Amino acid sequence: MATVKVHFRPYKGPGGKYRAVFRYKGLRRSRVVATQKEGREWAAEEVKRLIREQRRGRALMFSAASNEYLEDCSTWMAAQTVNEKFSHYTSLASFVGGDFDMQRLTIEAARKYYRRIQFRVSAKTANNHVKNLKALWNWHEKEGRIRSNPWRHVVKNPGEEHQEYVPPPEDVAAVLMAASPWEQDYLNIILKTGCRASDPRRLTWDAVNFEREFVAFWTKKRRGGEKKYRKIHMPKGSKLYEILHRRWESRDRRSPFVFTNPTTGTGYGRQTWPFKHMLKDYITTKVKPFTLKSLRHYVALRLADSGKVSLPDIQRILGHENATTTDIYLKGLRGDTQKAASVLDEDDLIKETNSKQNGAQSGAQMAEKEGFEPSNEFPHYTLSRRAPSASSATSPVVLRTVLRD
Repeated sequence: MATVKVHFRPYKGPGGKYRAVFRYKGLRRSRVVATQKEGREWAAEEVKRLIREQRRGRALMFSAASNEYLEDCSTWMAAQTVNEKFSHYTSLASFVGGDFDMQRLTIEAARKYYRRIQFRVSAKTANNHVKNLKALWNWHEKEGRIRSNPWRHVVKNPGEEHQEYVPPPEDVAAVLMAASPWEQDYLNIILKTGCRASDPRRLTWDAVNFEREFVAFWTKKRRGGEKKYRKIHMPKGSKLYEILHRRWESRDRRSPFVFTNPTTGTGYGRQTWPFKHMLKDYITTKVKPFTLKSLRHYVALRLADSGKVSLPDIQRILGHENATTTDIYLKGLRGDTQKAASVLDEDDLIKETNSKQNGAQSGAQMAEKEGFEPSNEFPHYTLSRRAPSASSATSPVVLRTVLRD
């Protein structure tokens, strides 16, 4: 019986206290367990299963492969992301007609599935399906279970580009004035920090430091699911400091959340009614509809157009990993034609033509005063001095002056 060394790492997520990890013949396996004993027992059974698979050459069935991959994803990805993957994998199984061997899925079948989703829904949705399916095949390919990935050969259709709407300041102000007090606080936190729409909802008091004057937001939008924090400065006397300090004074001491649901006594959920319909109640016929996400776009453009904030500073406050992401983000909101449009706007042909004509007339008048007359050889561009009178002793001198426009 083959034995392996099992490593245990502390785990703070749901489902257990440890993450058990071991390697067997180049294959890495991991699982969340409640106790180390449970982890060793699981590792022993997993090794037995791997040996049986290698001996029998058993096919890697799509259902088992999907479940194992999703179990791994659930330990470090957001539940929303895992649910999306599950939905896409279920859709593929329905398309194929049930469970199947992953290694037998052909490139043509993958392309056919992509075209079906594109036709029935949209190119953007079809691209998301391919992204998640490719990730599943890649994960098992790295584990040494399959030899190829047919989704690499599916060419994505960019589809119609979606132009993000950024509301004007007067529309943002109109919604703020119509909102309830706690909703005004929520919206102002987004406007004063540029955070994501869900960040204030998830904000807890341990991330707010009044003494050091900062508030911290965390994100998992990193490769590998690494959880990172970014600190936003809130000096005493600022609008952000005033909002959070006022909410701290009147907080529900049973809840760690800055925004507590009075019905449940804990934080609000993503699908809770106040958040799904926060802006819809205040959008009127005079205000074009926009979302909480639009406020983040509004902040980004506001900072960029102010001319007082550098690109790296905007990158840090938005929480982007790279400045390139911020640059693409801004160009996607206002386009990548700002410099070209500025040059064209300054290019006034009528004004330029009138200026040249006025200059030519002014030059002709000055020449008339100095005794110049138009030349017959170059009637439009040169002038020659008039011939002196017969009484003059000076020999004729011809001068030609090129008028440069």
